[in-house]
Amino acid sequence: MNPRATPSRFQRVMFQGGVVLLLLVTLYGLAFLKSIRQVDAFCARVTTDTDVSALPQIAKESGVKLLGPSVVDVKGAPGIFASVVSAMTMGDYGCDLHASSMTGKVEVKQLGYR
Repeated sequence: MNPRATPSRFQRVMFQGGVVLLLLVTLYGLAFLKSIRQVDAFCARVTTDTDVSALPQIAKESGVKLLGPSVVDVKGAPGIFASVVSAMTMGDYGCDLHASSMTGKVEVKQLGYR
């Protein structure tokens, strides 16, 4: 057997397939991290004194999509709920915001996996 023999067609195709697969996994990983960083940046900018009307602008500047705000019934009292989720985690990672319908200010925020 010649140690300098050229690779067979099957070996070349398998190598190219492996390179493409590695590239796809790397690209997904980078997009995944970017998506999580954007959600983190949004949640870091929102404080307990943030007005609900400012959330769309903060979401736009952070590069995320804001779901809500919508009025919900929280323990018998009306409240406002808004959420931002990471697309690359299929919605498992996000920042949930609960605000008072009386003051219009964010009262509680939760960041992380659900």
